[in-house]
Amino acid sequence: MSDRSVVLLLRVNAAVGLLFGVVLLTAPGWLLDLFGFRAEGAALVVARLYGTELIGFNVATALAAATRHTGARTAVAVGHLFNEGLGAVVATVALISGLGNALGWLIVALFAGFAAAYGYVLYAPRRARARLR
Repeated sequence: MSDRSVVLLLRVNAAVGLLFGVVLLTAPGWLLDLFGFRAEGAALVVARLYGTELIGFNVATALAAATRHTGARTAVAVGHLFNEGLGAVVATVALISGLGNALGWLIVALFAGFAAAYGYVLYAPRRARARLR
């Protein structure tokens, strides 16, 4: 695993995650409407709670990117691999089920792209990564 690749990925993911977290916390209805998900009442509370989780997880992500402790960076990166991969599945199922609009596929792409990037920086053979440099 290349330290620079992991640090860059963690920083980018932290920025994107913090942005979505803050918007979900402060304006969940607007963001969900943008992607064609209609929500009210309890769904907005759950969206706000998810926003707080995104903020907390991505503060930890930013701190992990800033540390020299490779074990901390690896642990957070593995956490993101699972989070982003499962998020891609859940969002895909929702869209296939008829929820959301075409813009919702951007969420799937974002989740899947981050999952693939984490899978690559964590588990790709070193020789394969060296060839791409």
